[in-house]
Amino acid sequence: MTSSSPGLPRKVCIGSSEIKSLLGTCTHRGPHDVWGSKVTDEEEVFANAEYMEVATVLESSFLKLTEMKLQRQGFDIIIKPGKTVYKEVDGVNLRDTADGFAVPSTRHHKPLYTIETKAGYRADRDYYGEEWTDDVHEGYKDQCIWHCGMTGAPACVLSVQFFPTEFPKIYVIKEDPERFALQVNTAVSFWKDHVETNIAPPTDASTACSRHLAKLAMNSENLRDASLDERAYAEELAQLKKIEKANKTRISLLQNQLREATGEYRGIDFGDGAKITFSPDKNGKRRMSSSLKALEI
Repeated sequence: MTSSSPGLPRKVCIGSSEIKSLLGTCTHRGPHDVWGSKVTDEEEVFANAEYMEVATVLESSFLKLTEMKLQRQGFDIIIKPGKTVYKEVDGVNLRDTADGFAVPSTRHHKPLYTIETKAGYRADRDYYGEEWTDDVHEGYKDQCIWHCGMTGAPACVLSVQFFPTEFPKIYVIKEDPERFALQVNTAVSFWKDHVETNIAPPTDASTACSRHLAKLAMNSENLRDASLDERAYAEELAQLKKIEKANKTRISLLQNQLREATGEYRGIDFGDGAKITFSPDKNGKRRMSSSLKALEI
């Protein structure tokens, strides 16, 4: 059952920004970040905290620009600030606060669709496809699907402000009951397996995991001998790192060749939706964006 009654703090719930971390679709947080925020009193440290703070302050402006753009496209709606809703599943509290709700008028409360805004000033445009599609980063798609599942809205509008002097780009992510069911099951399992038991999630490469392991290592600074399997893992890792370094060099060379080949044009169209384009960033530097999924073999 979904409820909008207030009172549950973030610490005792799983929310939209956390579910993508649990599913591995978030680029900067993982399960250890979520676990640490639930079982410890330590304040989570965000590498991009200042950027997030600025984006939060600008959120009301993003919503207004989104409303204006949708209205100019013929949508007869207004956007109201989103309200927090809760759902309890198997004793685990789920939480959701969309940035906004698109409704027919101020008298209406049930959202026609939810609104999620993003400050994309530093965004990698490769994460985004054509406007008005659902071609967005998987983490943002998971967040939008969570909004739909928690509120009952049939779709979520993802509004991304790439440049401060332009209207945001609009992407539309439809509800996905199958994915939402996976999200809910993942949240419930995580809570019962790790939060209630105070057992850390499996080791990963996240900063939060490194902090947790560092605390454990303070009890022992000794090294142990590797097993045969661990030696094999390390050897394979060394070879993959060597290949990765060579690939980075090759990628840089190919990008420069395409940059030179483009010349005075805005980009190159390879057909079937595959293309590269160039546009100046805020510093006037020519930046390449590519959409090459159609060329993958």
